[in-house]
Amino acid sequence: MSDKVHEKMQSSLDQMLQIIQGNENDQILKGTETLCLVNENGVVNDDARSRLAALVYDMKMDLDTIKINAKQPTDTGMFSAISGIEFPWSSKKVQVFLPIQTSTTHDFATALTKLCKTLSFKCEISDQLEKLRGDLPLVVVCPISSRFEPDIDYALNGISWKSPFVSLVLHSSTESSLPRLPTATRLADKEKYRNTEFIDIAFTMESKLYQCQMNTIAKEQLKSFFDRFYKK
Repeated sequence: MSDKVHEKMQSSLDQMLQIIQGNENDQILKGTETLCLVNENGVVNDDARSRLAALVYDMKMDLDTIKINAKQPTDTGMFSAISGIEFPWSSKKVQVFLPIQTSTTHDFATALTKLCKTLSFKCEISDQLEKLRGDLPLVVVCPISSRFEPDIDYALNGISWKSPFVSLVLHSSTESSLPRLPTATRLADKEKYRNTEFIDIAFTMESKLYQCQMNTIAKEQLKSFFDRFYKK
């Protein structure tokens, strides 16, 4: 191991220990505030957790480089365990397209970003069709008012995507007013929708992504779609 790589890994280890131990007398990075993983009230700091994840991922990359150069396995123990871990937050991103801009879709995008984070995916929101990337899974938000299929067509207008993508059908209503039949069932025979996977999701400005069967299913379907995309 070169001195440069050794120093880098030692620095990462020191920073990781400072985050975990929460030593307020030390600074994680020069010129920045100390990041403590858990504060005195027992609440986890999201910034500290993200920084810790990034440090672990950087160390994994250094270890992989050493393995390639040496053409032999690294020592067993903690580092070997780290090298076998996947770090989805470092590279697995998803893109969400908002073709319709309203206060509801804006708030929904914030809630969806948090949901994707719980699924270990980084969410990138866009309202410009030309900026969408073909190498990332695509989710198009289709807010429904009262016209259903015309609302979906309006949201999907102009989208020509080579890979399968998700049309996230946004129902801004309480649980008692949600449709009984899934959108995918209602539009199953429509040839024009053959390249999109419909997922229903419920959201209100008051309750946000509230707990209901539709949202539980939506979370599972989104994760399944993202996982399938990255396994290709």
